[in-house]
Amino acid sequence: MEIILILGLILLNGLLSMSEISLVSARKARLESQVKKGKRSAQKALELAQKPDQFLSTTQIGITLIGILTGLFSGEAFARDLAGLLARVPWLEPYAVGISKLTIVVTVTYLTLVLGELVPKRIGMNFAEQVAELVARPMDILSKIASPFVWILSKSTHGVIILLGLNRTGENKVTEEEIKAVVQEGFDSGEVQDVEQDIVERVFTLGDRDVGSIMTHRSDLVWLNMQDDLEANRRKVKENLYNVFPVASEKFDNIVGVVFLKDLFGRIDQPDFSLQQVLRPAQFVPENQSVYTA
Repeated sequence: MEIILILGLILLNGLLSMSEISLVSARKARLESQVKKGKRSAQKALELAQKPDQFLSTTQIGITLIGILTGLFSGEAFARDLAGLLARVPWLEPYAVGISKLTIVVTVTYLTLVLGELVPKRIGMNFAEQVAELVARPMDILSKIASPFVWILSKSTHGVIILLGLNRTGENKVTEEEIKAVVQEGFDSGEVQDVEQDIVERVFTLGDRDVGSIMTHRSDLVWLNMQDDLEANRRKVKENLYNVFPVASEKFDNIVGVVFLKDLFGRIDQPDFSLQQVLRPAQFVPENQSVYTA
């Protein structure tokens, strides 16, 4: 009977460990996606994930109690029975009690680590969202039952943190490196396509650049002169079909505006056409300004 009880306690310990790691590891974005599909279990898992102190304290209370009970049931009773068996061997009789206690400790510790910690946590990490949805409702019920003890533990923990001068907590901001890592993980698993990863990488690369790094050098610009005749400007446009042309008066430093290629179509061949008809104001930005703020 004691063996069944101890195995049950170890498996219950594993269930709590699996619940804890799954709720911590579950990605909120995936849970939110399931919530939008109408899954109530995902909603409950998301609520618990947003209040980690509550369910973490609950699981720790449960794991601690299970550890104490496991120690009680696997202690003297098993050690005494095993010592009686070992004492039947004459040369082991003087050491029977010590060997039996050591054997019980090693066996229970091994089973607790494998069945009560490592395997459940691996399952919880590999199937975080699925497990979180599965255990969310039972964990919510346990959290409500243990809420008085959780409150005491939370206040005690907060008090100790304040005494240690560690009450200042920084915001958990998502960094550029973390986003890139998530995208890379999605690409490796086949969820994110190559072109999608490239777009994200280019967005961050563009954000690190200034205006001057993406502009065409003035020596390579094709610009239209307000003082040139219509034929010269028409020829220049037809030989260089760019979307936008800077317009200057006499020299390039005297920028008066810009013209768009789409505005020139159907007009530039008219005999009375003038650049002034399609001229738009030019925007000036410092070359060291960020691309995002330009």
